[in-house]
Amino acid sequence: MRTKLVVYAMVCSLAVLAGSGAQGADNTIEASQATPEALLPLAKQGDADSQRRLGVLYAYGKGVPQDDSQALFWIRKAADQGDARAQRDLGVMYSTGKGVSQSDEEAVKWFRLAASQGNAYAQDNLARMFLLGRGVAQDDKEAARWYGLAADQGNAHAQQQLGLLYAIGRGVPLDLNAAKKWEGLAVAQGDVQAKEILARLMSTYQDASQAVDEGYERHPPPDASSPEAAIAMMHTTTRIADELKNQCISRYPDMQQEIEQRLSSWKSAEAHAIEQSDVRWLALIHAHPELATIETAGIGLSTQAFMNQFKAPGNELIGPILCKKYFSDLESGAWRKRTPKMYGFLDQMH
Repeated sequence: MRTKLVVYAMVCSLAVLAGSGAQGADNTIEASQATPEALLPLAKQGDADSQRRLGVLYAYGKGVPQDDSQALFWIRKAADQGDARAQRDLGVMYSTGKGVSQSDEEAVKWFRLAASQGNAYAQDNLARMFLLGRGVAQDDKEAARWYGLAADQGNAHAQQQLGLLYAIGRGVPLDLNAAKKWEGLAVAQGDVQAKEILARLMSTYQDASQAVDEGYERHPPPDASSPEAAIAMMHTTTRIADELKNQCISRYPDMQQEIEQRLSSWKSAEAHAIEQSDVRWLALIHAHPELATIETAGIGLSTQAFMNQFKAPGNELIGPILCKKYFSDLESGAWRKRTPKMYGFLDQMH
């Protein structure tokens, strides 16, 4: 299981942090089809669109000698007039150091101006800066927000990245259905990388989840051998679930609603068993006070063992999978199947 999860973490971290610029959404200036002869008079008259287009021609050397300083001159004139595409192009120039001294802070400034006007390319660029912490404090939620705005406008690269964020629970709740949706939309636009990412993520997630189940099949968890053991086991299980809820939500706040819903659903479904263990536990520790100390130690060890699975360097991204799997198993009744004797004893108590 550990090998599969490490592979998952590597795939996700490389795919997300690479920025996936192959689709031209990250660091390319928008092309212009007009001729310099037609644009120059209008640009000199102050037409922002013509200024931007002329600057683009100089940037690529189309119809004029390639000249970064002229590209910067005309694109900046248009950007200063509030032209969103020019602002985005200027952000690209600062981000890449093309024609200007490279500056992530300036890039963010211009990306933000264009993004705030609804430019999808700029929104995608700004999201990437937040994701990588370039020119701005690293912020997964802001990255997801800007990717979402661009994705809603049909930007394939943003759709691909947003799908990845949903697949690993960064900045948004871990949601495989949402991941499939956004990666699928990117694939529909011909994003080959999105197709590959989607296949890898879905396969690896399923393998990881299956590995957990197979591990319990090979090494079944201990089951209750008496009513007293069932009482102690259920009381401990409930406390461990509550503690893991706190731990998982602390590390992955975006999963709070899902975790709390699944835990609440389990507690509702198993209300009788939980109530019987709670009531009878008091009598049990009254007769055997040492059980309280043993339980507390066991909860600490169990919780620590669970969290240690994804605290190791390189394993950070598998945490959402393990948290989701644990609470999904509770809600689905998987633990009733794994410990049938415990539930059997408690079901018979009245």
